[in-house]
Amino acid sequence: MKPSKIYVGNLKYEVTNKDLREVFSPFGEVKSVFKIEGKNFAFVEMADGDQAEKAVKELNGKSIKDRPMKVQLSRPSDKRRFNNNFKDKDDYDDKKSFKRSR
Repeated sequence: MKPSKIYVGNLKYEVTNKDLREVFSPFGEVKSVFKIEGKNFAFVEMADGDQAEKAVKELNGKSIKDRPMKVQLSRPSDKRRFNNNFKDKDDYDDKKSFKRSR
């Protein structure tokens, strides 16, 4: 199953969910649009992966409200890496401190 969730970045703050729905709907059924107010990115979910891939291919670099969008397939959340100053989870003492590797 192809991913159907799309990351849309470099948006002007005044871009709305409605604006994004209008831009993405020519590529297929838009299941959801999620833009947090005050942020310059959003997530758009298409009905299927083929529609999402076509939208990414056609819309990446295209302008919305005079600013080029960065459009790419969203990475699955379970693929995110543990990213801190810790080499591994055993470096934790508790939530407030950690062992430093020397």
